[in-house]
Amino acid sequence: MLAILGGFSADLLHTFLDRMVETFKSPFEGRSQNVLDAQAQEAKVELADMEIDGRMKLAQHLMRLQQ
Repeated sequence: MLAILGGFSADLLHTFLDRMVETFKSPFEGRSQNVLDAQAQEAKVELADMEIDGRMKLAQHLMRLQQ
């Protein structure tokens, strides 16, 4: 309706509005993706720490068995 009143093509107005929405939305999506990436990285580090801890405990148990 706005396009007709303004004399612009509806497709042009739709494209313009889509780009405006994407422009305003992109910083927020980027931030949330960065947060998710950081959480995933933190989980990987925690899992690696747990694995190392488990291997150390296993090595201690094996040493006790050998003695």
